Parts: sequence; C-alpha cells; structure tokens
Amino acid sequence: MHVSLILPAYNEEANLQQVINECMTELKHSRLTYHIFAVDDGSTDRTAELISTLAIQNNCLTGIYLKENLGFGGAVRAGILYAKVSEMVVWKTDHWLVIMDADGQLKLSDWLRCEPWLEPDIDLWWGIRERRAEGIGRKVISRVYNTLCRVALGTPEVEDVDCGLKAIRSQFIPDDLPSVRGATINPVLFASALRQGAKVRQFAVRHLLRQYGHPTGLSPKVITRSLKELVALAVRKKAYGFKCKELTNESQS
Repeated sequence: MHVSLILPAYNEEANLQQVINECMTELKHSRLTYHIFAVDDGSTDRTAELISTLAIQNNCLTGIYLKENLGFGGAVRAGILYAKVSEMVVWKTDHWLVIMDADGQLKLSDWLRCEPWLEPDIDLWWGIRERRAEGIGRKVISRVYNTLCRVALGTPEVEDVDCGLKAIRSQFIPDDLPSVRGATINPVLFASALRQGAKVRQFAVRHLLRQYGHPTGLSPKVITRSLKELVALAVRKKAYGFKCKELTNESQS
C-alpha cells in the first residue's frame, strides 16, 4: 500500500517543518510506502525556501512551487496532477492520495490509527473534526457550507465536507478534475468518488489550535470565491451527482 501525501501550504513557514517531520515519522513507523508532496501556493514568506531545503535533505519529499497564489483548490489540484505523473507506476494499484492541511491543526496519525491497510473495501476516508478549535464564526460558516454542498451537489449527509484530512484511492480521482481555486475541491472529490461507486468511511480527527500564522478561510474574498465555484459546479451537477449507499462512520463499523 503506497501513499502520496499532499500538503498544500500558503505562508506556513512557522508550521510546515514540524508538520512534515511528524508526517515522515508517522509514515516510517507504518506499514506503508510513501512520498510527500509539499505544495507552496505562491507564499510571500519563506515557505518555498523551507520546502526546498527539506526536499534536499529527504528523498521522500518533493517540493511543488506555484508562481502565484492559486488558492487551496489550485494547490491541491497541482499536487494531485504532479503525484499522478511522478508515481504513474503505482497510480492504479494499491495507491492512496492523502490530502492534509499544513497548518499543524491536524494529525496524520488520526488516519493511520484506523489501520486502513486492514480495510480493503474502503475507498475514501473522510475526517470529521471533533471539538473544533476555532471561533463561532468559522463553525457557523462551515455548517452553512456543508448544507450548501448537499443542496448544490446532491451530496449525502457528509458531516464535515471541508475537513483538512482525507484519503482517496487514486483510481477514484477524476481525470477531468476541474480547475477550482477554493475549498470547493473538497466536495468535488467527495462527490466524484461516490459517483464512481466508492465506499466511504468518516473518521474522527483531533482539531488543534493553530500555533502560528493566520487562517484565510474567513476572508470575504475566499468565501465569495468558494460560493461562486459552488454555484458553477451546481450547474454541472449531473456530472458530479450521485446516490450514496456506502456512507458510514467509523463509530458505526
């Protein structure tokens, strides 16, 4: 079982090294082979420099450097496309794409403790943040966004569609992955996988306080962009719609 870990990062120089080091440690002690792709999303701080230095020191790490800020969705898409090209040999075998925020608020170990190698029937693992470490404004926006995604794309009762930790079998990544720049990439990946018959399990993840830097999710520009993209995707609902029969929570298994 091989894992391509994608870490989209925008101005995360204070958090990224610890995140990468923790991920490498966890993966080394797992039963998995792996490669990490750290995506600098046009950062204005030293994020790109840090990734470059760590990539020189670690063969299991590759840096991807975007010339301009493409947003979370753009960074994730770039990471997926790069991983697909560089790991084509294992892409259609027992290969997983794991996507995790690089701000230090999530832990890869929360997915690894589920022992996914013992669950061959699960195709999509989707995190649910417990005891969310953020203000009431972010929680309200997240709840509204989850509801809008269900209405716009016909998604089922996914509890936390914009959770920053998820794992997808590479065979369920669409070849025509749309060029979205916002968090809309999350419901697109979810809906597309289920449209293809993926079986999903939602699992609990810890959500820690951000130690350094500032989140961009509450930016009016980011919110507006995500809503516009969601409306555009709703028009294409037929392409991403599905009826879900295989959505379970870890606690129910």
